[in-house]
Amino acid sequence: MQLQWDNLNQDKSKVDSKLKETLEEYSAYRQETRMIQKERDSLRVSDFEKQHDIDQFIAKIRQVEKENKKFDRENKALELEKKRLSEQKLNAVNEKQVAKNAVSALTREIEWLRKQTESEEANIMSLVRDRNMMKKSLYNVEEVNNKNRDELKNKDQVITRLQQNNR
Repeated sequence: MQLQWDNLNQDKSKVDSKLKETLEEYSAYRQETRMIQKERDSLRVSDFEKQHDIDQFIAKIRQVEKENKKFDRENKALELEKKRLSEQKLNAVNEKQVAKNAVSALTREIEWLRKQTESEEANIMSLVRDRNMMKKSLYNVEEVNNKNRDELKNKDQVITRLQQNNR
């Protein structure tokens, strides 16, 4: 993601420098055109020489205008490229934000699962404790029950003996 970001910034810098260079050349050509027009107006030579000079300047102006049109096309292309790069950058920023949001959501979910696991672990430990206590209670009840059974048997034997003795 960072590499794409850096590439976009480099491309944007290249486009900006090319645009600046083109604008400087465009300005220079414009300035040259103005100078040519001033020179044409200030020349006071014969009609033939004037016409000859004028024809040369017109040819040069046409050439400059062609170059200006070319630069205008290049400027438009560079502006479109700049716009495209800006949109890509914006998309990259948006994707980055979406990724951050997804990571945050996953982090929250992991934290919730961790808390849920801790809660379930505590419940399991409580159930194990309850089971152990019930086992112990059952063992104690069995012991008391066995003891009572033995006592009951002994008392029954005593009663039986007494009854036999009384007969």
